[in-house]
Amino acid sequence: MRADVLPWLESHVAVSAEDRERTAAEPHVPRFTVVFGREGYSPDLFAELRQQRIAALTYQMDRRRREYDVKPRPKYLASCC
Repeated sequence: MRADVLPWLESHVAVSAEDRERTAAEPHVPRFTVVFGREGYSPDLFAELRQQRIAALTYQMDRRRREYDVKPRPKYLASCC
């Protein structure tokens, strides 16, 4: 992500004049947002992204959750999905 994706995004994402003005006026507004699966969950990476004004969307699976905690799917859903 750090070596490949972020440099590519920074060089290829088009930024309008309106977006430049908005991000200059509001420092909490991210330049862009990256979305990835839970394999990308990393508080250290999130801190780096935040310093670069890049928002990140992902999730961390609840470690307390066990297989037996998962409710079984109804038969009509299990057969179609």
